[in-house]
Amino acid sequence: MPLVYQGADTQVVYFRPSGSYPTTSGAAVWVGLVQESSTDENENREPIRYMVGPGTRNLDIFLDKNPEYTGTLKFLVQDGRFFTWAVGSVANAAGSVHTISETGGNIYWFDIQDTKSSATANRTIRRTFVGATIESFTVRGKEGDPIEAEAEWVAQSVTYASGTGTSITSDNTTPYMWDDVSVQISGGGIDGDLLEVKEFEWSITNNFDNPYYLANTRFKGQSVPGNREYSISFTLNLTEVTGGQLYDQLYKGGSSFNGQINLMRASGTDDLRIIFSGAKVTSFEQNTPAEGTVEATMEFIPQSCTIIIRDSGANATYPYVL
Repeated sequence: MPLVYQGADTQVVYFRPSGSYPTTSGAAVWVGLVQESSTDENENREPIRYMVGPGTRNLDIFLDKNPEYTGTLKFLVQDGRFFTWAVGSVANAAGSVHTISETGGNIYWFDIQDTKSSATANRTIRRTFVGATIESFTVRGKEGDPIEAEAEWVAQSVTYASGTGTSITSDNTTPYMWDDVSVQISGGGIDGDLLEVKEFEWSITNNFDNPYYLANTRFKGQSVPGNREYSISFTLNLTEVTGGQLYDQLYKGGSSFNGQINLMRASGTDDLRIIFSGAKVTSFEQNTPAEGTVEATMEFIPQSCTIIIRDSGANATYPYVL
């Protein structure tokens, strides 16, 4: 019986862009504590029949149409480097401060490499998905758990190798945990921490157009970002202090508000802040139980977001993206 690959044999890394699409270069970069990597490869190979006269009932030929390569990556968040591929441009300042903003017309690409390693020569399965861009990116946290990110990506092409895996030093930094999180909002008469939040989710969707140009190739060109869509939700215990205000002022009254989701190991040197502005609540669900805690889930959409990362540790090198 040949070796069956196990989860312990797997590795997922990425490579940064260099030059024109879809070129990348440099050493492999650690994603985070990857929990799941799934891919969907569709070669769009279509069987064709045509009027060829009598003699067979079988299909005649196959046509290789435009392929589609997509995937989903879930990982526990150790730093903010992978966030740089989801929003826009990155400005690096002195003191290892990295500001990810919406400035810039493109969402930049990367290569993502999925490897199943074998100790036997030429039995490794190494797939490199070239020219990948982030279609949607979600960060979620739940009381007591580590903070998780989920990236859905689309790539141009895929290459295969059977030699060895890519060399990279693993990072055993503790991921951001629930007790590292704080949530703040300001607007509609509320200004301060929402201590009663038990779960949050922030997401961005880039709504790409993936063109297939007249370039003498089956593969797609660089993804063109469409309208940006943000979504945020908080699940919280409904309290006497803020419950009525959240419902009446923000949901029913429609007041606009700002806020931020803070992940902080050490404020000022090791933190990640998702800052949102111009938000309005789109739904507010609250239960009315006979027993147990009264909860509410508030969903809202901000007009814009900025991510500020301060990282003075070993992972403080971030790509500068125009």
